[in-house]
Amino acid sequence: SHILPEIHETCDEILVLRNGELVFQGTEAQLNRRVRPSGSYEITLRGDAGKAAKILERIETVEKVERLGESDGICHFRISLKDDAIEEAVTEIVKADLGLRRLDRAVDELEAAFVAVTGIGEEGA
Repeated sequence: SHILPEIHETCDEILVLRNGELVFQGTEAQLNRRVRPSGSYEITLRGDAGKAAKILERIETVEKVERLGESDGICHFRISLKDDAIEEAVTEIVKADLGLRRLDRAVDELEAAFVAVTGIGEEGA
């Protein structure tokens, strides 16, 4: 199938083809680890987005911070972590009194992994 949300919900094992050649076979978790060794999470915090971004960037286990938006004192980020070290990152976020409102694993990991393995964007899927 080329419908990635369907694959995510129904498949235990994934095979990825590029130009008729098998480029990956394994689980979704294995694919994610292959293309993105660190965990990726979406996080919602209470407070100033600029200050929060600076604090997030200083956390040792955080590799990348992407600002997704801010509204009424609530800010949204996507963070990438070394070795999927979410516990350590959350501990530092709480210590910094950032007002953790929500934390979810990033939802587009299968799509991002597919693009990374095949080099084909969403329009070519």
